[in-house]
Amino acid sequence: MRSPVGRIDGVDAFRQHTARVGRITGSEAFDVTVRRCDAMTVVGCLREMHIVCVPDVTPFVVQAAITRVGCRTETAG
Repeated sequence: MRSPVGRIDGVDAFRQHTARVGRITGSEAFDVTVRRCDAMTVVGCLREMHIVCVPDVTPFVVQAAITRVGCRTETAG
């Protein structure tokens, strides 16, 4: 999943996007929160990645707010 509207990509689209981003040299998560409500869990954090866009140049810093939602189902337990 990526983008502000929560677009969910298939495997091939995700791989294509990741290949265009550049080499990630570091990644950290800050202010992680977890909220559980019955059969649903919401995890949020701030993420900072260091991405090499041009060789031999200081990595570019990208920051993003990340949210993941998980729902328990009959088959997933």
